[in-house]
Amino acid sequence: MYKDNTDIQQLASLKTLKDVKDWVEIAYPRWIVGTAKRFSDDYPHLTCSWVEMCKTLKVKPAEILLVSYLPHKEDTERKILNAVCDIFSRSGFVIRRAHEFQQCTICESLLPSQQVWNKLTVKPPFEWKNCCRMCEKSA
Repeated sequence: MYKDNTDIQQLASLKTLKDVKDWVEIAYPRWIVGTAKRFSDDYPHLTCSWVEMCKTLKVKPAEILLVSYLPHKEDTERKILNAVCDIFSRSGFVIRRAHEFQQCTICESLLPSQQVWNKLTVKPPFEWKNCCRMCEKSA
């Protein structure tokens, strides 16, 4: 899935993140499934990890990029896709597998999917819902 099918020089010649995103949509169709502005406040550790990554890289958090597949760093057949991930990460994006998250039905912030929530080793002190706890209270 999504093996390198292009020359890294094409990627290197791109000037802006928009250029990279547009190129990715052609070179790796349907790899980017969507984006989100933030994680749900119910899961502050997700936001904290993202903010810490950005502090380390000296960038501001941009968006959450939801993708259909996330390559491993050691994957030699997907070096270009790994380079794309690095470009977005170094620009403040956090990249997550789309099937592991879903948007709150009210505010559209990201929540772990029920399948991921069920696998958490340290569960939050509340049951999984398809919306944020604050949204549920205000609905």
